[in-house]
Amino acid sequence: MKVPPLKISFSNGDIVEIISDMEEVLKSSCLTLGEKTHRFENEFARMHQRRFAVAVNSGTTALEIFLRAREVESKTVIVPTNTNYATAAAVLFAGGILKLVDGELFPSLKMLRETVNSNTAGIIIVHIGGYLSEELEAIRIFCKENNLFLLEDAAHAHGASLSDKMAGSFGDAAAFSFFPTKVITSGEGGMLVMNDEDLYQKALIFRDQGKDASKKNILLGNSWRMSEFEAVVGFHQLKRLKEYVKRRNEIMKRYNAYLSGLHGIEFCGTSKNITPSGYKYIIKLKSEEMRNKIKSELADKYNISAGGGVYDVPIHQQPIFRGRFAGNIFPRAEEFCSTHLCLPIWSTMKDEEVDYVIGCLTKMLI
Repeated sequence: MKVPPLKISFSNGDIVEIISDMEEVLKSSCLTLGEKTHRFENEFARMHQRRFAVAVNSGTTALEIFLRAREVESKTVIVPTNTNYATAAAVLFAGGILKLVDGELFPSLKMLRETVNSNTAGIIIVHIGGYLSEELEAIRIFCKENNLFLLEDAAHAHGASLSDKMAGSFGDAAAFSFFPTKVITSGEGGMLVMNDEDLYQKALIFRDQGKDASKKNILLGNSWRMSEFEAVVGFHQLKRLKEYVKRRNEIMKRYNAYLSGLHGIEFCGTSKNITPSGYKYIIKLKSEEMRNKIKSELADKYNISAGGGVYDVPIHQQPIFRGRFAGNIFPRAEEFCSTHLCLPIWSTMKDEEVDYVIGCLTKMLI
């Protein structure tokens, strides 16, 4: 059996509906900022417990639009070093000062509190792998009490929740990605969700070259629009979100049940209060050497691809950022990044594929 890290699939019924909607778009001659985009935005906002949503061309853009709207230029924004390039880059694109914080899957509230200074404008919390920090509500309260914004990087967290509160509904705003690997996809694209109407109106202006209702350029925006075609795909994927998250959580529970007795495995992000999105299934091993050995043997001997981590290389060690943080050490992130492994998971993964991964891993660790 060959098991990839993930698969992207569309049901025959969804394909028929997508093609039908695509035909409507082509006949309408409105290829961007039309009815299909508004439909996708409205339903996404509703499902993630927000008043407003703005569809854009990427999750990176969604982050940057919020940061520009909050005027972070020359102000410090705290970002975990265990994250994707986009989270850190968006701060710099918006003119902010990037301040990294250490942490494993998440930075703790204690570490965030110790990192804040008088120039701090806000914190970006990242829902790595689709898991949510149990301290998320406490972090929200801390930010509110200290006049800091809280931006959720929810690129991995579509449909995730903490105590029945949806990912994307904790911060001042949240940014989602629809890149092909995500729980739901539009091919390319992103979404910024929020409750504040002033922020919403600014975001609409930023995404369309900074133009107001009179089509005059009043903000330094960009061509950050989502096409109608992407909105069609995203909307039909969104209809499947609850189903996809349910199935991914079934797979994660199956992994947990059969791997829990194996020596040397630590499970990440598990809590009865948290429903992950299931974007990634993360285990942590005793050492980098053990992680690399298992990953290689899974691929070479059993034809199982564990894919990339989240993330193998923290921000401060990425070549583009290394000079900014020379001499800085983030031991918790470095240890996590070098020892964790993501096992295969996708929304239509079959039990026999899951069991094959479990069986092979068991042979290696028993």
